[in-house]
Amino acid sequence: MNFLFFDCECSKCSKTTSKLCSFGYVLTDSNLNIIKKEDLLINPLEFDDLIMDGVIAYSKEELLKHKEFDSYYPYIKSLLTDPNNIVIGQSVTNDATFINNACKEYHLDALEYPLYDFARIFEFAFNNQDYLNLEKEGEILGTPITQGIKHTSLNDALLTYECFKNLANKLDLKYLTMLKKYRGYVGLSKDYKVKTILDFKHVSNNMSKKSNNKNRFIIFLQNCKRMKKDSNILLHKKINIGYDFEKVNYREMIYIAQLIKNLGGQYEISPTKSDYYVSIIGEHDLERLNIKKYEKIFNISEFLELIGFDKAQVYNFYDFVINKDLLLTKSEKEEKRYIKEVGLDRIKRTKFY
Repeated sequence: MNFLFFDCECSKCSKTTSKLCSFGYVLTDSNLNIIKKEDLLINPLEFDDLIMDGVIAYSKEELLKHKEFDSYYPYIKSLLTDPNNIVIGQSVTNDATFINNACKEYHLDALEYPLYDFARIFEFAFNNQDYLNLEKEGEILGTPITQGIKHTSLNDALLTYECFKNLANKLDLKYLTMLKKYRGYVGLSKDYKVKTILDFKHVSNNMSKKSNNKNRFIIFLQNCKRMKKDSNILLHKKINIGYDFEKVNYREMIYIAQLIKNLGGQYEISPTKSDYYVSIIGEHDLERLNIKKYEKIFNISEFLELIGFDKAQVYNFYDFVINKDLLLTKSEKEEKRYIKEVGLDRIKRTKFY
């Protein structure tokens, strides 16, 4: 088993295109002894003066002397798709996207390979959700490589390699163990896209209309099954809670919806289709109370007591929901299984999480 640390630079980037101008890599054996390191310079044909003058170390004149991406494609493909290589980068999905864009531009076959992200490993190892760039991570880990103002792909690949090695030494972990423990596997490059294992752990607690959290909540309601049967006090009743509460309590609402289900009822997104209404007496509540006549109206504290709501269990239940894939659609579950199988096979483990 080998490790392949890589980085890409672009001469021009936008939301829809990226002009790859270099592919730097460090190939090591399983003990992180360097087998080969190289910086492949690529003629991108197009340039952005702001990037060329302010970010990367290559000059236009130098890059124009080299071949275009399609000439390097077979070799880059052999590196990335070799089943013996574990492919690691800093914020690696960005670099994989650059390569995917280049493959599409030159009408070349899409590359399929699993991706492992050092930035994510570092985040979980230090329990730090604030984004840190590679240089900052290097400072914290005491890496000997010093970065200049401008980047080369090889220097960034080397720095990723040194940081990975130093972090494992600092944690006193084997390299594959560190990949597993700190969730380094992030997804799969396939069909010109980076397919990631969706991470719901760090989302906000807001659930405004048309937000991603709102969409995930609706999916949860579709996946929600009765987990226990203590009583039927809400049997066949549809319950809606005032929007002023719902919009800022995403995790709480998931837990509440499950408690309602356990008591024989179901949470109803639409206030006009609900039998019971839980009132907050806010601006939106006053509007909803004029919509229809409900069988019963609760105030929020009364209702939470009725269903046995325990604030201390909110995050525990949310973790359970994530682990059971209850925020995923059927197709997303199938895709996740495939993504995980490919990546897990690469590190020879039967179970990643």
